[in-house]
Amino acid sequence: MLPTIAQLNVPIVLMHIRGKPQTMQQLTDYQDLIGEIYQFLKRQIEVVIASGISRNKIIIDPGIGFAKNYKQSLEILRRLSVFRSLNCPILVGTSRKSFIGHILNQPDPKARVWGTAAACCAAIANGADILRVHDVKEMRDVCCVADAIFRQS
Repeated sequence: MLPTIAQLNVPIVLMHIRGKPQTMQQLTDYQDLIGEIYQFLKRQIEVVIASGISRNKIIIDPGIGFAKNYKQSLEILRRLSVFRSLNCPILVGTSRKSFIGHILNQPDPKARVWGTAAACCAAIANGADILRVHDVKEMRDVCCVADAIFRQS
């Protein structure tokens, strides 16, 4: 896929995950969560650049919820700014995630809109550039206000 991406000169998202969706939640043991995600993304960036893809086409995603438990997802959000030094835009997908359901005691993902809003605001405050969401209309307003507060631009 990398040669095709390089040839087409399109963006690529590099996301941290362990295992596959069927097995990832059994692979949440980390010695250094943020350090291991950071090193994984750093290595992936090097591989992608070596394949001829420009750094300005690379977006990174720490993979909240992908081989991460509730506490780990919160830690990633709190420490998101660590990934700024990789010099790539940071994408975060918190929308309707199970960690929000855990906090709110809400098993229905569709009922997690306002929890998602809080997570999106926190992500922006801590350095996220791109948010993946389900409830676009509602989160647009959240993001506009959070950007105005935290980005000063």
